[in-house]
Amino acid sequence: MNNSSGEDTRGLDRIICFSDAVFAIVMTLLILDISVPDIPQGTATAELPARVLDLWPQFFSYALSFLVIGTNWMAHHGTFQYFKSYDRTLMWLNLLFLLSISFVPFPTALLGEYGEQQFAVVLYALSLAVPSLCLLWCRGMRPRETC
Repeated sequence: MNNSSGEDTRGLDRIICFSDAVFAIVMTLLILDISVPDIPQGTATAELPARVLDLWPQFFSYALSFLVIGTNWMAHHGTFQYFKSYDRTLMWLNLLFLLSISFVPFPTALLGEYGEQQFAVVLYALSLAVPSLCLLWCRGMRPRETC
């Protein structure tokens, strides 16, 4: 891929570092949707274990999304190791990919709260499919001699 902007490989490093930062933030945001149960102080000893256990759907969706996003991060790393240069098209595709990654906490929270609802499951599945499609599009930008 030609580097029409005249940037050196340091610019590619900035794209990768920015992407890593977005991944780190998104993975951190996942846990923020799980709230500590609000239990009156006098009943906390009796109620706390059951109330935390009631959060298992949120913990499950958190762990699942954390692993899926981590897998996307590894795939992103594997894809971008082949690039020696970049252009605006690759930058926009990467930004679209990161946009789709940053959306994942919302359907994750929906799945944790409304996992029995078909809409929540379908939205979650779509939110995981879109980043994969974006990354495949980025992979199509790789120079063929490195594949």
